[in-house]
Amino acid sequence: MKKDTLTKTVSLLLVAVIILIILPLIIAAMMNFTLIVTDTSNAWIGFWGSYLGAIVGAFVAIYVMKKTIHYESAKQMMTEKNQFLDDLTKEIGEYVSQINRCNCDLIRFHSEGLNKQDWNYEAMYGLNRAHAMESLLQIRLCSRRDILEVKEMQAAIVSIFQDTTDFHQKKYTSLDELKSDANKIGYKLEGLLAKTAEFVSLNMKTI
Repeated sequence: MKKDTLTKTVSLLLVAVIILIILPLIIAAMMNFTLIVTDTSNAWIGFWGSYLGAIVGAFVAIYVMKKTIHYESAKQMMTEKNQFLDDLTKEIGEYVSQINRCNCDLIRFHSEGLNKQDWNYEAMYGLNRAHAMESLLQIRLCSRRDILEVKEMQAAIVSIFQDTTDFHQKKYTSLDELKSDANKIGYKLEGLLAKTAEFVSLNMKTI
């Protein structure tokens, strides 16, 4: 796409240059045939000087304008990408906190009595909220095509949520086993935070 655009731009510039060079020659020919009444060659030299000067000035102005537009566009893209990475870091941090919170709710619920039949509404609500946050993260990551290693980040986020879901659905017979599985998820959460830092650092280098 970029190559086609560049080719079209070069072609248009060449056509413009040819027209701008041929036009004075046509005028000169008309002057020789007295179709245009003018003075001697001094006037013609003066015309060429002002004409070519105007052409050079126009091309310089266009070049500067294109450079300015390109710079402003790159600057805006850099600002948007920085903002995206900042927001993503905060959202992943909130996601990690939410997973920890709902897991702690489950541990507290079971620590009060493994045979308790009441529903653990706090843990269920926390898990549902974590699911909503996980879905939002997936959508945000899919929305950017200029971000590197998106699939790896998505896989890490999904893996943690799946482990957390299994953790909440499993029937535990001891509190120690429950805490052991919670600690495993905790280690994966720490890994996600470390991966997020690497992810942000990698994408900052491409700005």
